[in-house]
Amino acid sequence: MGENYEDYFGVSSPGEDYLNYAGQLYGASGSSESYSFSSSSSFTYSRYLQYFFTEEDIFSRDRVPVSFMIAGNEPSILDLGWQTVPYSEYASSEMYAGSNELWIEGETAWSRYAACPIGTWLQLVTTTPGGGAADFYEISPSGIVGITPYSLGTYDRTSFQAAEMGRYALFFVANGQPSNVVIIDVGEDLTPDMIAGSAAAAASTATPGPAPAIPAPAPRPVTTTGDVVVTLESDRMRGYDVYVDDQYVGTDGQGGDPLDGRYRVNVAGGMWHTIKVWDGEWFYGKPRFYQRSTPVVLKFEPASTVYLYGGIW
Repeated sequence: MGENYEDYFGVSSPGEDYLNYAGQLYGASGSSESYSFSSSSSFTYSRYLQYFFTEEDIFSRDRVPVSFMIAGNEPSILDLGWQTVPYSEYASSEMYAGSNELWIEGETAWSRYAACPIGTWLQLVTTTPGGGAADFYEISPSGIVGITPYSLGTYDRTSFQAAEMGRYALFFVANGQPSNVVIIDVGEDLTPDMIAGSAAAAASTATPGPAPAIPAPAPRPVTTTGDVVVTLESDRMRGYDVYVDDQYVGTDGQGGDPLDGRYRVNVAGGMWHTIKVWDGEWFYGKPRFYQRSTPVVLKFEPASTVYLYGGIW
């Protein structure tokens, strides 16, 4: 009976399987419902002050991609959503090599998420090994999809205006490979009081840098045991969280585990389990029947399909 169920879920072999995209950015347990951003608090904006600027500040900003040298322009940290890492550590790791990436550039950090007032501007950074022709995708809060062709170098900057309230999803495709998705939540317009309040709140914050409003994992992971060794493998993802049957069990690169995209857990055989990973943007996972004493390898890579507001684009 277990084998029939495995065929139904598309298992390629008894010992190897592929995790599916299972949830939206900052969503919960596979939900594809839209994310609701509240901008009523100036403290919310204070977390992202370094990432947005007003129209009066944009004269020196580029409206189309302009190449630059990374030397001398490196951020101090990168905010991946689920964790922040020093840029020097990230740039020297396997996570960085050979992938197309999109970032929001701040004064000291680059991020994959920001919240900003309507009408403000953000500066984006694209990294494309070797450069080349690219298509930039912008999905607006109203669901309109814009596709703009660009010619990119290895590192480029361009400005983006948050013209509509709601959630934007941005990414690009170059050399047949999609980048990660950047999310920008746009709220109410700034007022002088909000600017002053935001600055005061930012100054009183002990830890600098952005702090995305994402579900925090349990501080103490749950230990799972069983006769089935499950190995999670990804060539392009690092530092992801691992959940077994909706319980947080650990993070790639933490608790003695090397930051190499591979993570092992044990589960009880002869039963169904749902193993999911969370990369700070997406959930990946699906239910599967695990045969007794049979090792399983689960493979997954960053999502290249955009799921927004209950649909597939």
